[in-house]
Amino acid sequence: MEHRSRFIREVEEASKSTSFATDVPKTWLSKWALNVKDSSKANRLAPDVIGRLSNDGSKLARQLLGF
Repeated sequence: MEHRSRFIREVEEASKSTSFATDVPKTWLSKWALNVKDSSKANRLAPDVIGRLSNDGSKLARQLLGF
């Protein structure tokens, strides 16, 4: 559970960051963070979030993806 809590904090911080190549990942991270307590919604958003982070390619995006 600690890992999940830490990841949620990292996502919330990243959604306010200016380190992404574009603003698109921030929007999707915010959507995911707002729905994180509803696992059904969060799980539906996850593929889109992953896709946006993958397309962004910034260092922060790669960190969140675990690369």
